[in-house]
Amino acid sequence: MKKQKFTTELITGHGGVCAVIVPFDPAQVWGVTLTPMMTSHGKRLGTPVQGTVNGAPFEYWLGYRWGRFFIILEESLQRRAGISAGDLVQVVVEPQPGVARVKQKMAAKNKIKATSTMRRKTVAKRKVRARA
Repeated sequence: MKKQKFTTELITGHGGVCAVIVPFDPAQVWGVTLTPMMTSHGKRLGTPVQGTVNGAPFEYWLGYRWGRFFIILEESLQRRAGISAGDLVQVVVEPQPGVARVKQKMAAKNKIKATSTMRRKTVAKRKVRARA
């Protein structure tokens, strides 16, 4: 999967959190599926990524909310990169090797597991109704 490079503004979002808007759809560019992830900001749709911001390395997640893709840049990363809200930043990002594939397999497995569970419950309900 190819690294994506772009320049964007570091914006301040909800609750004072800073983020960069990602100008591409990771599903189309990398073929990854966004899955529910527990983050420090609650449960969000996303995929694990790694890269650099103004040369400072990071590992985090690329999320989707309000019709946009984004990456939150925590304060420690902002300090390392020497950036603050309103600055233009150089971003290089790619999916974390292996992690995205594992998450996709887990999501597919959970979907199959959920479908099997629903089938068992449906069959059990039919048996209960048939007895009544």
